[in-house]
Amino acid sequence: MKKVKWVTVKTKCGWVTPGITEIGLCQLVLPKKELLLDKEGRDVPPFLNKLKEGLISYFEGERISFDEYPLDLKEATPFQRKVFRACQKISYGQVRSYEWIAKEIGIPKSARAVGGALSRNPLPIIIPCHRVIKKDGSLGGFSSGPKWKRRLLELEGIKPAGL
Repeated sequence: MKKVKWVTVKTKCGWVTPGITEIGLCQLVLPKKELLLDKEGRDVPPFLNKLKEGLISYFEGERISFDEYPLDLKEATPFQRKVFRACQKISYGQVRSYEWIAKEIGIPKSARAVGGALSRNPLPIIIPCHRVIKKDGSLGGFSSGPKWKRRLLELEGIKPAGL
């Protein structure tokens, strides 16, 4: 069982809670009404302060990239990791379809499986699955719910047909 250190970051949209292992980021929990806030751990990686600043800035509407942070995705399947890597190619303020991701990973008929993989994304925002929508322009699903997906897209200035 991996040892996870949890920290909390106060943003304009509420408390965001990243989880960190010795390898890198492993989970990011978006604000919820009932969120258990663990105390900030000791001996956290040096990148944590930059991540905190980045999350605060992101929720203030600044164009932020989270590409430089190490990720711990050992618990993801190989298929999920391919999907997550493809998703990370979607730039701030852009959207792509589940079908686009399926083609990007070389399995063109896997759009539904792509949606399933993204529903298990442990690092929303860091792996920007909120930027993946249906090919008809409607939202599709999101692990933190449609309100959060809509909110994150609007924060980035995106207004898909389903909004």
